[in-house]
Amino acid sequence: MNVIIARAETLQNTEDEACRTAATKVVESGKSVINLSDKARKAQQHLDIPADEDCNQDLVTETELVRQRTAITYPDATVETALPERARAVAPPSYTVALTELVENGVVHHPSGNGPVTVRIETDESQVVVAVEDECEPIPEQVRETITAGSEQPLQHSDGLGLWLVRWIVEPVGGALSFDRRADEAGNVVTLAFDRLQE
Repeated sequence: MNVIIARAETLQNTEDEACRTAATKVVESGKSVINLSDKARKAQQHLDIPADEDCNQDLVTETELVRQRTAITYPDATVETALPERARAVAPPSYTVALTELVENGVVHHPSGNGPVTVRIETDESQVVVAVEDECEPIPEQVRETITAGSEQPLQHSDGLGLWLVRWIVEPVGGALSFDRRADEAGNVVTLAFDRLQE
């Protein structure tokens, strides 16, 4: 696909407008295929259920790590956090992969391409809840319903593969993924819930 994209980008410089338009579509489609392939590869890497001893995670530390990495990858985006001092939970080592997916979704799907995202962690006696808030258009209902129902059809699957990846990461350890809109309707709230480990 990289070879195809490179050739199509060369064709974007031609004087023929129809050819330039077609080449642009080829580039966009090629990049979409590469992105889909990358997500599928990530999913395959994280399908195994981790051992119990690997699922003792301080989600505050891991969340800060995601924030720092996102700041490097998307220097023009604003990622804020509201975190307790500690939040130890039954969460997989790939928690950072799932959270990165949600944060990046909030950044790149904003009209500016660098949307603001806030990650909040709250705890109670039994759970640690991680909420990722963005300022994007609603996640398509079809995608939300398909992922929530736990079944997919070929034409639905690729549209929300990143969210499928999140689900595949969190559910094997008893975690849960849910979707909502912000109270002010200005964005989405995607929530991950894990069993809390007592300190």
